Amino acid sequence: MSTHGTKRKGASPNSTVPTVGSTVKFVFGLGEVTGTVIEDRGDLGVGGRRLLRVRFQIEGAGEPFVTEIAADAVHVAA
Repeated sequence: MSTHGTKRKGASPNSTVPTVGSTVKFVFGLGEVTGTVIEDRGDLGVGGRRLLRVRFQIEGAGEPFVTEIAADAVHVAA
């Protein structure tokens, strides 16, 4: 799976939007979680922010969680 993204329109040269299948990290609750981008929802957020659907697992929870989050709130996992 690729962990590279595409350049975000109007963003700094080093800023990228993770592509579908990318592994990303983001803050959820009091900690950081790792998940997989399952859909790029496009520029549907407030002020045209790009939204992503991300699936992630929390230890001890039975089923994985799916959430929508702004692309600028996640970073590609190393």
